[in-house]
Amino acid sequence: MSDIIISNLNIIKSFIRDTTIRRFIGVFTFWMSIGVLCTICFSPYASIQKYCLLAVISVVIMLISCAISTEIHFQFFKLLWSISIILNSYLIFGLSVKGAKRWLIIKIMNLSISFQPSEILKCSCLLLAIHYILRNQWLHFCTVYIISIILLILQPDFGNVILLSVMACTQLWIYQISIRSLLITFGLLLSSVLIASIFWPHIYKRIALFISGPTRDIKGVGYQAIHSLFAIEQGGVFGKGLGYGVVKNMLPDAYSDFIFSVIVEELGMIGGLFVILSFLFLIIQCIICSKNMMNLKNRLYIVSISSILALQAWVHISSCMFLIPPKGICLPFISHGGSSLLANSFLYGILLRFIYQSRQQSFWTYRFKKEI
Repeated sequence: MSDIIISNLNIIKSFIRDTTIRRFIGVFTFWMSIGVLCTICFSPYASIQKYCLLAVISVVIMLISCAISTEIHFQFFKLLWSISIILNSYLIFGLSVKGAKRWLIIKIMNLSISFQPSEILKCSCLLLAIHYILRNQWLHFCTVYIISIILLILQPDFGNVILLSVMACTQLWIYQISIRSLLITFGLLLSSVLIASIFWPHIYKRIALFISGPTRDIKGVGYQAIHSLFAIEQGGVFGKGLGYGVVKNMLPDAYSDFIFSVIVEELGMIGGLFVILSFLFLIIQCIICSKNMMNLKNRLYIVSISSILALQAWVHISSCMFLIPPKGICLPFISHGGSSLLANSFLYGILLRFIYQSRQQSFWTYRFKKEI
């Protein structure tokens, strides 16, 4: 047991020494710092304690996922996906929030803990599908995604449905599946989402609002969109200063679903631009790392994880700016959402593991060719 702990600590130490890994850790620290600052300036004392505790746990989870051996990944992700399927199936008894049953509540004595099993499902589905692609088990690949998407539709959680649909197409594209197959797959997934949205009125209302404009229903569905745009407008270039924003008190779920609008109001366009650039840095660095990578497994992991993190950020920011219909997706590592924070930290740790592993392989390949 002690030997395993020592070897894992050595892996973490070697991570920290790598220059590229340091850059990724720096970006992760920037995101967490913004999240902590937002919590301290905008939230009551109880929320500060909760978020700081979650931040510490998320760092530990990231380090643990870095150190997990790649040899046990398949069995571990399979177990994680099975557990998430059971939890999401149990959600019929969960708490309904804004027309959706996404929360499970566990009561331990006087302490009540709520979390979203859909976050676990999203991560495990994405990671397990990679292994089925590598094994050419296409029936298993389709089964994992179809079961996951059906459970998310039944909640309904259309944000994660869209994320998983796009990620399925991304993974097939990385594996160099034909464009025709990709278009058919994406078309079927998109059609299922559109058909399903007809049966849930709140989804239909959001799409109709986006087409007609938020001013059509100022006191109803358009309330959040109008105040989100107003917050961005009020922020200007330099913002009002931390803690001096007003719109956050009017927006429901401002610290999770509209945290980007709050950041722009208080830190200005400059603060918002730094957040956008940090996610652009993530995706560009991952593209550079995977560009000349010969190992398909490493490429699938790096592109899949970086894409889903960047896609979540794009959906969140676009929703705040009303570029797409409003969708309650957290801004990774910054929004005040414990389930999302822990799940994304787990993914980020695995991302660092495969970036480091690919760099080590590239180094030894280069050295071997040089000696020849």
